[in-house]
Amino acid sequence: MSARGTIQVGQHRYRIVGTRGDTIGEGEFESDNGLAELLTEALGSHRRVEWALEAGRPWAQVRRISDLPPVKDRHLTGLVRSDGSRYFRLRPGELHVEARRESDDAVLGIAVDAWLPAAVSAAARLGGGGLVSTTVVGAGDARHSVTPPEVRRDRRRLGTRAVLAWTPIAIVPWLVAGAVYAADLHQDLRTLEIGQKDLAAAERELAQIEVELGEASEVVGSVQRTGRSAAWALPLLASLARELPVTASLMALTAERTGACTMELTGDTTGFGSSLGVHAEASSDASAIDASACR
Repeated sequence: MSARGTIQVGQHRYRIVGTRGDTIGEGEFESDNGLAELLTEALGSHRRVEWALEAGRPWAQVRRISDLPPVKDRHLTGLVRSDGSRYFRLRPGELHVEARRESDDAVLGIAVDAWLPAAVSAAARLGGGGLVSTTVVGAGDARHSVTPPEVRRDRRRLGTRAVLAWTPIAIVPWLVAGAVYAADLHQDLRTLEIGQKDLAAAERELAQIEVELGEASEVVGSVQRTGRSAAWALPLLASLARELPVTASLMALTAERTGACTMELTGDTTGFGSSLGVHAEASSDASAIDASACR
């Protein structure tokens, strides 16, 4: 929105001051409708301008009121408006009335012909602008601001339009940042999924190692329980490990220091007995070998 222009309305005369301080229209008018037409023609060519209205006599009235009952400030306007004919001159049409308390505790009553801000607002809207402030000029050129409904409505409309105009500029960086953040999260998620798969594979391998260590610990424990007296069996175990075919599995072994031993095997044990000095050769479907002497 560009700079603010001013519309000054007095006794049958008006003056329009542009945003650069230059006069873009002035003259006399004979009626309310005449002024409305002049404003519509003058303001229509000035696009998206905020306008301030300055209203003087007889369109505006200011009164100092000192005989009001002691009511709260927020009730002053309603009280003065309800008895407006007592404080203000009778005018054709409706009056917009406001009241406020002065520093000396007197009440200042302000009235402006309601058609005037309505006409300015309607003319300004044709050019995409609006009426954003209204000032009543009283005695001694004292100025008092008022806020007719048209001022509040145009302020909201222009404010909403300004917000909507800046919304894409304000939102785009957040959208870009959000998209980048979402992409980073997606990449992190993929990395975590890959890491979880690798950890699951490592966990399975560790579980298998734990099983094998458990089986080996039983053998080690058995050897440890027999102590040094079982040292003679270590060469036998080494020989079994070396000579056992890949097609056979040793399930159980009973051995004595004298040389007698019994082995329970599964799988193809052909030729295994002779390699240990066993006198009786085991067949391919034998499940046990008895030997009188084990190397």
